[in-house]
Amino acid sequence: MPITRCGPPPERSRFTAAHAQLQAFQTALGAYRDDIGHYPSQKQGLQALRTQPAGEAKWRGPYLPQDIPLDPWRHAYEYTAPQNPGCPPRIRSYGEDGQPGGTGASADIADEPARCTH
Repeated sequence: MPITRCGPPPERSRFTAAHAQLQAFQTALGAYRDDIGHYPSQKQGLQALRTQPAGEAKWRGPYLPQDIPLDPWRHAYEYTAPQNPGCPPRIRSYGEDGQPGGTGASADIADEPARCTH
């Protein structure tokens, strides 16, 4: 009996999941910024969405319902705090190989407006 695959190819599903997680991070970071008045620092990173950073009395989190997840390839997401006012943080996954650059399954996935530089 032949095996039939249902649903999208596994790599496409991983890219879709990574994009969804990037959107969830940006939503949580927006709520954090609304409460605190700024985004987490580079040192605080995404963990500031789960654990109150020292000196942040206005923190009203946690801003995510669970611990910071790994990307679909089991690598940590990279957080880069904004350097320019008005720009959101950059969050990225380096894909399957976990290294910057790449194509196909190893392509980077980032949620960064084109007008902002970090």
